[in-house]
Amino acid sequence: MMSEEALNDLKSAYRNGSLNLYLGAGVSAASGLPNWKQLVVSMYFRFMNIEHWHSIKPFPNYLYAMGEWYLNKTGESLDIIIRKLKTHLSDEEFLQILYECLYNQLDEASVRNPFEDAPVNALLSEITALATHPDRKLNSVITYNFDDLLEQSLKNRNSDYTSVFDAQTLPRNGSLAIYHPHGFMPFENPAPTLQSTGNIILSEDDYNSIANNSHHWANLIQTSRLTQGTGLMIGLSFSDRNLRRLIDLIANIPLHTNNYIFLKKNTMPEFTESDSQEIKKKADAILDKMRKAAVKVDYVVYENCQMILTELFRMDEIITHRVFEEMRIKPIWFTEYSEISEFVRKIGK
Repeated sequence: MMSEEALNDLKSAYRNGSLNLYLGAGVSAASGLPNWKQLVVSMYFRFMNIEHWHSIKPFPNYLYAMGEWYLNKTGESLDIIIRKLKTHLSDEEFLQILYECLYNQLDEASVRNPFEDAPVNALLSEITALATHPDRKLNSVITYNFDDLLEQSLKNRNSDYTSVFDAQTLPRNGSLAIYHPHGFMPFENPAPTLQSTGNIILSEDDYNSIANNSHHWANLIQTSRLTQGTGLMIGLSFSDRNLRRLIDLIANIPLHTNNYIFLKKNTMPEFTESDSQEIKKKADAILDKMRKAAVKVDYVVYENCQMILTELFRMDEIITHRVFEEMRIKPIWFTEYSEISEFVRKIGK
């Protein structure tokens, strides 16, 4: 069960207009948009297989599956792939391929009207409800997604907003500020330019260039929001570099912060006989390499793998909680992703 204390705190912040939302790829995933890994891989396929691109484009599941297969077989770093793309493409070509791969699964109608019939993206729907409440308002939204799904959703509700993706854009009075610190690629702009997207932050180099500039508008906005009011991070995970950047920012701010994050519990999956055999096979292969390196290890068939792994999963949650507390971020644990949209809905009650 999710924390009642966290819910009450977030409801209070929402009522007094001091709630900031931080959105990651998990918010857009239910609308069919790719995560960072899928996006980079599909961009590389788009670049390398121009001749066959249109044949695979209608089947993004195969595109992503082949991409994961390629990465597993080659061990290729995603940052290296991005560097390859930037080396061989002009800025305009890079942005065009990024746009095509970002919206590969969405046609124009589904983006413009995501609430037609039953809502496809329940989490986006609940975030939109928070942003359009007649008597309450969010302080701001900071999204690390390039897409404009939230903007399109607010547009359908005739709600005023300002998309901010560079230092020159200022939020209009009375409008909800939606900050895009890593760049902005709206669906209705199929020919993106550097002027219309801002700086696209996609690779480690891009992240470092921003991190090393303390006066960059994106760093100033994030630092300001993280120390003013209450924050709720949605759709960010441990594997997400955006979360790591946020943690670094918070850890280095010598001021009071009050921020929450949704984290999925790593529950121990069913441990089957095939799992046991897989571990034994890998252990035997490692033993063979160790013996070739003259490391003395006795051959045994270890029977307690399941017990140790179960304990590992249990301890991991405790340690993770402590780590986030030290970083001044309060975890809100969930088991099923549907729990997030329900929790967000309760904030607005």
